Formats: sequence, structure tokens, C-alpha cells
Amino acid sequence: MNPSEPSAHVGDDLPALLAGDCDRAQALAVAAHLRTCPLCRDELVSVALATGTLRAAARAERDVLAPAGPVSPADAPADGPADGPAATPDWLTSSLRSRQRFGGRRRLALAAASVIILAGAAAAAIGLSASGSPVVASATLHPLQAPASASADITVTSSSGGRLMVVRTYGLPAPGGQHFYEVWLLDPVTLKMMPMGTLPPSGQASYGLSASLMAGYSAVDISLQANNGNPAHSAVSVLRGSLAAGPPSA
Repeated sequence: MNPSEPSAHVGDDLPALLAGDCDRAQALAVAAHLRTCPLCRDELVSVALATGTLRAAARAERDVLAPAGPVSPADAPADGPADGPAATPDWLTSSLRSRQRFGGRRRLALAAASVIILAGAAAAAIGLSASGSPVVASATLHPLQAPASASADITVTSSSGGRLMVVRTYGLPAPGGQHFYEVWLLDPVTLKMMPMGTLPPSGQASYGLSASLMAGYSAVDISLQANNGNPAHSAVSVLRGSLAAGPPSA
């Protein structure tokens, strides 16, 4: 932030502020701007949520990959108490333990890095959807914390000045009675996320939003959420992929 430009937004300074990397003068300047700028305050919330989500994901991965002691069948809840945390679905536990045996932590890190690298990739061609609307973006989602056979296709069309995002998943296990899947837009650089809505049991859904809002995101994430009333991202990303301009490659 340039102190000679008091009206300039401070979005680029927010990660440093949250990390404690700003000196006193910078922190005071950013704080003064935040008091008068609702746009930057909203951005601060998004950056704080994304930072917390990333740290929670790292902690969750460490917990899952840590060696576990034997569990007595009498002590293992079938589905978890109704008023307590939801039990982890068996398919997710098996998937994560398999990743432990075959270098899952490294593969997850590489998958996350590939999302960032591919975020800038774009195709020049513009096609049409089955409804005749122009396809402005598309993506193929790949498994992170999901079975290797799971995937999803994303198609974004231009509709009445806005955008319609169609999600189709394949091979994604049923989430279980105390869980559900949520679809998110993601900016891999800032880790800013925006929830689009719950994925129904069919594994297919459509979500509408404005073109200006969607312009700030370049990837799609599908998370496994516990049905506990917490609207934040669970840090369990099952599928993720980068959006590229135009229809899917033939």
C-alpha cells in the first residue's frame, strides 16, 4: 500500500498483515483503510478464512497420516452421536490410509501445486453447450481426498449476462448420513473461496452467478462437509481442478 494514495485498496497487504509480516507503520495504515473501506473488510474475511482453511487442512492431514493405535470394536462408533462430531466415512478413511502407504502427502502437495500452475492456462476456442448457450469455461476435477476413479466435469455457459455452472461428478462415493458435498469456487493464488451450493445425491447440479463475481476465481473445489451447521470449508477437498476458457478439449 502506498501511503500517498489513501484511497488505494489494500488487498495485496492483507496476507502479510495476517501473517504478522507488516511493520507498525504498515499495519496502522492498513487498519486505517479497513475502517473506511467495506470492500477491503470483506476481502480480509475471505483471506482470513482461506488462511485458516489451509492451516486446518495441514493439521487434518497430519492427524490422519499419523500412526493410529488399535481401536476396540466396543469403542468404535458406527455413525457417531447425533449431538457430536460426524464420524469419518469409511471410504475416506481407507483412501487417506492408502495415501499414507503410497506417499499420499507428497501427491496431495503436488496436486495443490498443479492447480496453481494450471490456473493461468486457457484455450482460445469458444463452443456451444447442448442448450445453445456459448461455453465460456470448463474444467475437469481430479481426486485429492477421493477414490482414484472419481472425477467431475465442469461447464460454464453465458446466460442472460450471467454465468451458469453445470457440475457432473463420476464415481464419487455417497457421503453418508452425516455428511454432504459442497461445491466451491477457488482462487488458488489467494486461497479465497466462495460456496456455490450443496451437491445433490445425483452428483449433478447447476449454479448461477454473475459474470463479475466469477471473474475472481479460476478453479473449482468439491468438499466433504459434516452436517454440523458450520458453513466454513471443512478442509476435506475431494475433487479439484482449474477452469480454462472455452469448452473441454476434444
